[in-house]
Amino acid sequence: QQQPTVTITANPTFINQGSSTTLIWNSTNATSCTASGGSGFSGSESTSGSAVVSPSATTTYSITCFNSTGQSATASVTITVNQQQQQQPTVTITANPTFINQGSSTTLIWNSTNATSCTAITGAGFSGSESTSGSLVVFPSFTQTYTITCSNNIGQSSQASVTVTVNQQQQQPIVTISANPTVISQGSSSILTWNAVNATSCTATSGAGFSGGETTSGSQTVYPTSTQTYTLTCFNNSGQTGAASVTITVNQQQQQPTVTITANPTFINQGSSTTLIWNSTNATYCTAGSGWSGSEPTSGSMTVTPSGTTTYTLNCFNSTGQSATASVTITVNQQQPIVTNGGVVAQPTVMLCGDDNLPEGTEIMGPDGINVYVINAYCYKRHIFNPDIFNMYQTLSWNTIVHVNQPVLDSYKTSDLYQVAGTDFIYKVVEYPGGTAVKHLLEMTPDQLADFGYDWRAIFQINQQEANYYPTGSPIVPTQQ
Repeated sequence: QQQPTVTITANPTFINQGSSTTLIWNSTNATSCTASGGSGFSGSESTSGSAVVSPSATTTYSITCFNSTGQSATASVTITVNQQQQQQPTVTITANPTFINQGSSTTLIWNSTNATSCTAITGAGFSGSESTSGSLVVFPSFTQTYTITCSNNIGQSSQASVTVTVNQQQQQPIVTISANPTVISQGSSSILTWNAVNATSCTATSGAGFSGGETTSGSQTVYPTSTQTYTLTCFNNSGQTGAASVTITVNQQQQQPTVTITANPTFINQGSSTTLIWNSTNATYCTAGSGWSGSEPTSGSMTVTPSGTTTYTLNCFNSTGQSATASVTITVNQQQPIVTNGGVVAQPTVMLCGDDNLPEGTEIMGPDGINVYVINAYCYKRHIFNPDIFNMYQTLSWNTIVHVNQPVLDSYKTSDLYQVAGTDFIYKVVEYPGGTAVKHLLEMTPDQLADFGYDWRAIFQINQQEANYYPTGSPIVPTQQ
């Protein structure tokens, strides 16, 4: 049997009276150990372990460990206890200032001695663990006493308090108001911006688009027709008021209006659409002239479908009757027979579908609220199967979709035939689940198209970008469909 060994250490070995230390021991070749020294460390102990002790005086702790044949080994460690009496902690707390108006702040300042920790117990922004010395800015909404307790490491404590008196007297409202710009031309606008502090409500008293109850902070666009002073009066809940004003000078000299109008595109095929876009300056209203009619906004856009080459004219006026005119001409290609792969298919004939006379190019959606189609003039519709397609055409928009009932939707046959604009190539596009599709070139003459049941009127023209979007599958030849 091997001789047992044992070691014992303490961390720390020097403590103040009332503090504690940790004994740690380890042994080898031992089956049991006995501790001596008192103060929480005596009697049978494990062959390795630790124990926390708090000796009141300098003490030597010993441990003897034995093997199964009775051989033993002993180790000791001495803990030196500082007998100096622990001093009582002290703490002071002040506030600067101790008297404030409601909504203002004060700074708490505290210092302690002989303390290892402090706790604020007041709430109101001052609670929980705090450093033994420090400062804190607080915003009490009412008179508040702030208390802090500081303790040493043997549990002795001291407490201090300070009271901050909050003056509940209501403060006078302060109002500011500005205009941007402060000088405008007649018919133009300016933006009023205002802010009030110490106020609960405001009233505008100027008229001219700025009157009645207003929020304590905000902005508003106004259109004065002559020089105007705008006044805002604000109140607190005790009836005190504050007011502010701003004057907007209106330049009565009227500027000559200008107007521009464009079309995109300016050259279309018969039955297709284009978008008119116009803008004007120094104008209060516009009137459509030749090609269209009626009142129009001073800036806007409109989709039109002229049946022949048409010039669209727009006249815009200011409030004194001065005017400006602009025009744009849409050239309409009178639809020719469709040619594909070198052969003529047929001459088009305009048809009407369902109960609605919808123009060619209209985007429609049925009762399912999901699938979107574009129609042509020959009772066919093509499925816009992926939202990416919308981004490839300026004429397509989610905002212009027409919702139709099921009978109208069903009156348009669904087509999968596409011709790339500017080419003779006609494709059959086959859709697959998940928003994908593959294009297949129809390698056949116009007669073969008809023999295989393909209707030339079902062919939709697409741009090159959309054509490139579809992967290319195997061509379709006269021996297959």
